[in-house]
Amino acid sequence: MPTVLIVDDEPDVQMFLRVALETAGFVTISAANGREAIDAIAAREPDVVLLDIMMPVLDGWAALEELHREGVRPPVIVMTAKVDGDTRERARELGVDDFVSKPFAPGEMLERVEDVLRHARNPLAIRLVPPDHSTQAVPVFSM
Repeated sequence: MPTVLIVDDEPDVQMFLRVALETAGFVTISAANGREAIDAIAAREPDVVLLDIMMPVLDGWAALEELHREGVRPPVIVMTAKVDGDTRERARELGVDDFVSKPFAPGEMLERVEDVLRHARNPLAIRLVPPDHSTQAVPVFSM
């Protein structure tokens, strides 16, 4: 089963995601900040990382930048309550695979995780991005 790293400083968000993902058959690990996330990625090599941005110790952006300097680029879904053009642009610049606005429904996150996993397994997959760059689920079609 695929492993999902949940990175969020809010224990309730971690639990909400853990229950939803494990019920759907995923293995989960958790981290409360970017430093813990970097350590968990090195130790466990998760298939997907769900990454909050605003966290103590080391925020999500700094964690991504450090991983990239080390040549580590796991599939990442950013999840944040801060939804603006600058945040979305920074996510694109850092090669984030998907972006989810908080709050979100468990089904939405499951769809996003499955989508990112499909794309990671098939790099030739074509992603359709809605013209308004909304946070709606985006289908992936494999070639």
